Amino acid sequence: MAQFPSGASKPPSTARVYALEPLERRQIQEFLERQEGGADYRERCEEFLEEALAPSKDPSLRQGNLRVLSNPMDLTVVADMLARGDKPDLFRLQKQQYETMAADFSAVHIGKPFPLAEFSEAVFQMRLGDRRELTPEPFGELLECMCHRYA
Repeated sequence: MAQFPSGASKPPSTARVYALEPLERRQIQEFLERQEGGADYRERCEEFLEEALAPSKDPSLRQGNLRVLSNPMDLTVVADMLARGDKPDLFRLQKQQYETMAADFSAVHIGKPFPLAEFSEAVFQMRLGDRRELTPEPFGELLECMCHRYA
């Protein structure tokens, strides 16, 4: 049962309730194709969708894949991975995205590893202090690398 901000199980009487429906395969493919170009990219998209949404797949797995592919943020990550020639794992997208970003960081900074522990601690402290934005110091080069891909 849905929970609403007031903690009630029913929305206020004046509220409009919208249900988000999964995208259709055609809509997902159109979104992916608008992100990049080229015949190779379109072919990778088609192959990826054929596998991810195959009618022969277990229905719960297929529905999970469809749910992930209906999220525009995740779908943008999938498009980026397909454009790079990578094979997206729909249930490990964040991990794949981090690994790609860390490899890019290391390449740009001549083998220097991404300082995940230090960065994570800074973000944790930021959130504890109810701050919502990271400042350029001391992680400007990290932020640049993280934002470069999706700017």
